Amino acid sequence: MIRCLHHVLVTGSRAEEGVERRAAYGRANWRPLVAFNGPLPPTTTPLSYSSTHTTNVSLLLSPLSPLIHLLTLQALSPSSLLLRLSHNFEPGEGRMGTEGDDENRGGVPVQVNLYQLFNPALLDVALCVEKTVTGNADLATTPRVTYTIQGDGGNITLPYLPPAPSGPLGTITLTPLAIRTFICVATFKGGSPITI
Repeated sequence: MIRCLHHVLVTGSRAEEGVERRAAYGRANWRPLVAFNGPLPPTTTPLSYSSTHTTNVSLLLSPLSPLIHLLTLQALSPSSLLLRLSHNFEPGEGRMGTEGDDENRGGVPVQVNLYQLFNPALLDVALCVEKTVTGNADLATTPRVTYTIQGDGGNITLPYLPPAPSGPLGTITLTPLAIRTFICVATFKGGSPITI
């Protein structure tokens, strides 16, 4: 027997459909990490434990834009982590505001401050170096190849080299459908390194 799960999405307008579809996909496939740290003492109930302990925590300083997804956050060592972010929309896809509001289209570039992404009380991120999407080579030194496109005769050089993180905040721009990967110097506070 095969069992399927279907999701029906009802939105207020066609303009909201793209954003709501991506958000629903994220809720269905990227659920929060639930972790348990051993049994409770015999006289402690879950309710009494949750009233005296922190039971819900986010490493993020503030919620990400609905256009951005945190694909990977993996400790590589006690002092470094692999960080991978993606843009969820195609160019011009979906609107997050009212009809005709070009400022809120889903498929627009989004700026992210890498060094202010996480709560510094839990995770302090410093120098970030961009890597290839697999995280195994520096993007800046990866050999480039130029391809000639048949038909219109144009050329394309790959891999594309986006602007490096700039300024004291390590600001990057994620263009529609882009995935950017970084190895960052990190200080994990209040516990051991985390893998998500």
